[in-house]
Amino acid sequence: MTTLWYTGRDGRPVEYTHSRAAPLTVRQVAAADMRTPLQRQNTLNTLTQQALRCRESVQLVLPAYRLPDGADLILDGTHRAVTALRARAHVTVFLYVLLGPTDPTILPDLAHHLDR
Repeated sequence: MTTLWYTGRDGRPVEYTHSRAAPLTVRQVAAADMRTPLQRQNTLNTLTQQALRCRESVQLVLPAYRLPDGADLILDGTHRAVTALRARAHVTVFLYVLLGPTDPTILPDLAHHLDR
């Protein structure tokens, strides 16, 4: 699953409007050192600690948009998906996938997926 988070050539987080923004998957974000921005890292660390303490299966309900290559772009819930992976929690994902054109006028982030 792909996220709405991006890095530049140097591997640092950038906005989707950056000319060389590269979308990250949930797995890449979970493995990455996301020190910048600090607020995101703090949120991920806090949620990961909560997930580590959880003894029950985690259920995530996530909306997504289907990309041309068949991958799904998570529209909301990236923090929860990343922290569940970081905590190696048992997860059940309920994915609600929207199907539509790869048109950046619908969602600007789709511009990064036109040539995939």
